[in-house]
Amino acid sequence: MTDAETSVGRRPENLVLGALLTTAAFFCVAMVGTLAKVAGQYTSTGVLLLFQNAICLLFVIPVVMRGGWSSMRTGKIGLHVLRAVAGTACWYALFFAIARIPLANATLLTYSAPLWMPLIAWAVTRQRVATATWVGAVVGFAGVVLVLQPQGHRVDVGELAAFAGALLLAVAMMSVRWLGATEPILRVLFYFFLLSTLLSVPIAALDWQPIPPAA
Repeated sequence: MTDAETSVGRRPENLVLGALLTTAAFFCVAMVGTLAKVAGQYTSTGVLLLFQNAICLLFVIPVVMRGGWSSMRTGKIGLHVLRAVAGTACWYALFFAIARIPLANATLLTYSAPLWMPLIAWAVTRQRVATATWVGAVVGFAGVVLVLQPQGHRVDVGELAAFAGALLLAVAMMSVRWLGATEPILRVLFYFFLLSTLLSVPIAALDWQPIPPAA
């Protein structure tokens, strides 16, 4: 990965707007998780993943066609692939976890994703991370542990999947940050849903469970 690919975008920052949009995004994650919990009673994780990505792609394609396919040309295909792989794996891990542990626990563990971001940013860019940020991340992880109260039971495979999903979500979020330096939002969305749909096809094929008509 080149320096250009790993550099952080130079767009002006608006912390208040960013906080509001992040809150809204994680609210949407919680809503998707709730729907996945219900839908998971009728079909498999792989099928849910495929339908989610394919439906989103169908909504994005008309918008792309209106602006012209030439606007989708990119020199950052590597980062788009990273974003798609991390995002697809993240959603699969989350759906897998939701089917095996309480929805509240799975959602809480997913919300730990931003806590991983300072570590990922440091590991990739080697840029200095403020001490206050590290302290905040440690306190956040401690809070997650306290809420889950792991001393009362063994760690479940669903909880491990949710933790893995949070880490993968953090990677996906950081890749969006790096892509945002040069790529418009529509291009990021198009490549994500296109590549994620392609990645989901073999997963759904191996994990195929038709949705019953009564569902």
